[in-house]
Amino acid sequence: MRLNRLSYLIKVPLALCIVSVASALGIFLVTYYLLVSYIGLESMTRVQQIASTLATSARGAIAREEIWDIYQQISAAVAQDPSTEIVVISKDNLPLVASNPIKYPVLGSRDHLPSSLLMLSEQARREGPSHRIFSLDGVTDEMVYGAATMAVSEDGDPLATVVVYSRQDATLPKLRDLLLRVLGYGTLALALVIPFGWWLGRRLVKPLNQLRTAMARIEETDFMTSTSMEVNREGTDEISQLTRQFISMNAELHRARDLEAQMQIAERMAMAGKLASSLAHEVNNPLGGMLNAISNLHLRGISDPFVEKTANLLERGLQQIQESISALMSQARREHTILTWKDFEDLQTLSEPIASKRDIDVVWRVVDDQRELGLRSVPVRQIVLNLVLNAINAALVRVEVQVRVVGQALHVRVKNDGGPFSAIEDAAPTPDQHGRIGLGLWVCFRLTRQMEGSLTIEPTINGRGTVATFIAPLEAPHD
Repeated sequence: MRLNRLSYLIKVPLALCIVSVASALGIFLVTYYLLVSYIGLESMTRVQQIASTLATSARGAIAREEIWDIYQQISAAVAQDPSTEIVVISKDNLPLVASNPIKYPVLGSRDHLPSSLLMLSEQARREGPSHRIFSLDGVTDEMVYGAATMAVSEDGDPLATVVVYSRQDATLPKLRDLLLRVLGYGTLALALVIPFGWWLGRRLVKPLNQLRTAMARIEETDFMTSTSMEVNREGTDEISQLTRQFISMNAELHRARDLEAQMQIAERMAMAGKLASSLAHEVNNPLGGMLNAISNLHLRGISDPFVEKTANLLERGLQQIQESISALMSQARREHTILTWKDFEDLQTLSEPIASKRDIDVVWRVVDDQRELGLRSVPVRQIVLNLVLNAINAALVRVEVQVRVVGQALHVRVKNDGGPFSAIEDAAPTPDQHGRIGLGLWVCFRLTRQMEGSLTIEPTINGRGTVATFIAPLEAPHD
């Protein structure tokens, strides 16, 4: 598996762990080399000290050739360090006495002495105390640390050479013990360093992973609010700079998207305005004629109260149609009618035929507190009527409409017990099952925004129906 297929959440911590293990291995090798050097130097120093001490302490016994006294002093030195062997070589290169009499017989022949010991003894006679590492029998596997010191009389005459040597493999147990300790402590340290290195690596890569996640979700409109990106504002490293640039770029991108959405809304409104303008000449004339007819009817007087109520309802409905069309025409002169509580009675009357046709029970609860509403009649009537008609079309049995004033705002709540009639504020109008494009809810959202109000459409808590809530401030600004 190639490394470029792994995430940096794995590669960086893994790299830190590998570096930690490699560093521990390097430290172990260096420690091994230093221990071998130190133990070798210590062994060489020890045999030098033994040779020098015996050459001084035993020179009287050597001068008198008291073999037993020399042997006791040699045995005492070997007892303290069993890995060493000592040989006293006479001026004639003959073994005078040794710690191992069997190997080197007392006053034996020269043939009993290895050539390497003789060479070391000759070197000590010529140059003074000498030491070196050599092979005792000419075999490399049996290397020894050797030292030789000349024993001289009080007059300065050479008496004999004290040769001390120690096998190199005798230091292996000590070296092995030290290496096992180093290995144990190193393993314990790695057991602590590796998890810390893994945690540190993931923490270092965390900003980069957050940036990658944010870039992958850049198409979402609200990902910056749902994704917390920890940014060090004072950081000057590459990831901090890149993150700040990305956040700035994302903000510019969303501003561009918002501008595009506003342009789309403006285009839709312009299309609606063009549609209204094209229909204005065809609609305004019949509307004007009908309004004139109703005005003439009022001038002549109406004796039947039912006919008068119907005529008033028709007049207000025609005025609403006229003002609705005028609201979509930028060149039209607008004349606003103030909303009254009587308008809700008209809406109840207008919705009754459709409710009766679908056998839906519509319950109106209008809390009339005799307060001046101060709102434009046409947009409120259009919004409420659209919500009621959508609720009737989606209802199974019942629709509830509640109208009241809460604080300084008009609250209208429309609830049905049937399917949803949800709508998205910025969504484009879509054709219905008959191929007709409905502008009702979309226009309701636009009108609500113009009134600085709010309109929410959501399912009920139990999921059996839909609730539409329209809120309009009583002191909404007028265009």
